[in-house]
Amino acid sequence: MEQSLKDTVCYSVSIEDIVQQFAQTNGCSPLILIDAPSTLPVLTKGLDWVCGGQYSEYEKIVVNFVSDIRKCGAEPVFFFGGPFQAQKREERVKRRVDDFNRVQRLMKRIRNNAEDVTIDFRLTGHEKYVLTEMCGCKVVISAKERGEEIASYANSQPNVVAIMAQNGDFLIYNAAPYYLSSKHLDLTDLSTKVYSSLEFANVHRVDDGWLPVLGTLLHNDHIPLDVLREFYRRLTNWRQPGFPEFHELIPAVYEFICEHLRLDMSVENMAEVIAPHLTDNEESRSQTEQLVCNALRSYFLMNCDSGITDSPPDTYVNMLLSQLRKSPNFSPMAAQVLENRCVEHSNALEDLTSDFNTFKASVLVYRSLQSRYIGLLLNHKRSSLGDGFCIDEYSVLSEDSVLHQVKISFPPFEVDLLSLCCSDDPASRSSKLRTLFWAVTGNDQSEHYYQSELESRLFRVDPKLLICALVLFYLHKVERVLQMPEVELFISLFVHLDSISQHEQQLHPGGREVRTRPNYTAVHLATLLNRGIQAVSRVVSALGPLFPSSSFTHSNFFDGVLFQKIFLKEVVPSFECERALTIKSAILDFINCSYLGESTSSQERL
Repeated sequence: MEQSLKDTVCYSVSIEDIVQQFAQTNGCSPLILIDAPSTLPVLTKGLDWVCGGQYSEYEKIVVNFVSDIRKCGAEPVFFFGGPFQAQKREERVKRRVDDFNRVQRLMKRIRNNAEDVTIDFRLTGHEKYVLTEMCGCKVVISAKERGEEIASYANSQPNVVAIMAQNGDFLIYNAAPYYLSSKHLDLTDLSTKVYSSLEFANVHRVDDGWLPVLGTLLHNDHIPLDVLREFYRRLTNWRQPGFPEFHELIPAVYEFICEHLRLDMSVENMAEVIAPHLTDNEESRSQTEQLVCNALRSYFLMNCDSGITDSPPDTYVNMLLSQLRKSPNFSPMAAQVLENRCVEHSNALEDLTSDFNTFKASVLVYRSLQSRYIGLLLNHKRSSLGDGFCIDEYSVLSEDSVLHQVKISFPPFEVDLLSLCCSDDPASRSSKLRTLFWAVTGNDQSEHYYQSELESRLFRVDPKLLICALVLFYLHKVERVLQMPEVELFISLFVHLDSISQHEQQLHPGGREVRTRPNYTAVHLATLLNRGIQAVSRVVSALGPLFPSSSFTHSNFFDGVLFQKIFLKEVVPSFECERALTIKSAILDFINCSYLGESTSSQERL
């Protein structure tokens, strides 16, 4: 769409200028609403992810960006997504499959020792912690569709000067004075491009009141392209391959709108009129009508009242989600499970090709832990769901393997997750740890000496490495996918990062170049650890206050480039000092602790 926009619709601006103008005109402190998933990757463009993540650099970039926004006189508010909408899944799966194929091509190049193998840094779940704990920003976890929530929030707050995102839907919403492009963001002078909804309507001679309907009938995530393809061809008499350009399509669609619809019609009546033009099939017409109705409700912002995330909870699920969202490490998976009874996984840096599958996919390695996490979330519904309940899992393991069934494991003891996550009483710590150890090991340790032994050994570990210790325990002792040399490899990384921190040195002065030929095995090991950090962090976060914030700070325990160097023995961490030996011995003592049921792996138990 952007290529079809004229300079009056899409033009460059200084963020500082528009903030100061807005403040002078309105006499208030401006807010900029930032769509985090589309903006944060732009900030870190060029920061490579292929080695597993450069978290120190990432934190510095994000902190500097927030500081620059504040120097302009505005306060940023960041929005993250909630559960995925089922009607958008078809389009989302297509993107995931494309991403899967891209990753497989990349992994093939790594396997063949190709040079200059890079991939842009991805969202990992660490961002909310950086924004809240390091930057002191307000972070909103959307209860419904993120774009709608941002637009509704903007409509309800008179001091919102701009929305920063990269989604054509915001051109339709027209919810803030300025819609700033995250794609064109220039950090050197904090400038970007503005998309003007009113100018867009003027250029295309469209009444701006019809923009929500126009957005519904242009290609979007709500209505699959296959449904719209023939509709476009008929409207434009298109006879060539592909689709007409936007400058041809928009007038044709708007002419259809003016001919068949009225603004005083309800969205249900509009959908009823539109659906027959999208499909001739009587059987699919009602489904198409529902898709159109949902899209119209979305673009007219009828699904999301302002402040929905702060609305008073009235059910157990709402109360639980309201409490879980307070955590800076809240995972959208919790909302997917509680509201939609499914889970979705993004593609990791893994080689999943059938001809070379040396390493088990991380989604499979952590599936037993995840099944217990889901069982913990749904435990209040256990009596109605039954012990054999399965949940849909959307994870692209191949082009033809997307939808899977995962059997849920419920806690073998009474647990009220809402009470646990609300409590910061030290007396609740034992119950939280009992639940945590069950999630990690698959067994209830409480009636044996094992829980007290696990507790004792776990809390001898350095606080910032608590989650790492649990991940290594799971990989080595429960799933047995890591051997002791690999465990010690990760401990070497932790020790080296700690030594740098202890000497208050900058790990990356001026930034560093990523290794042009990353080691194939090291890439997989990094993925395995980082996916484990996410999986265990979900459980810990669901239990409420338990571990210190430092244990969630990725820069404390992982650096991709450094890990590659340690793996290749280009860097050899020293264990001569007492602190290094203490860190190592504490983790190994915990990992080597006996636990009930260790004689069989979780896969064998399942």
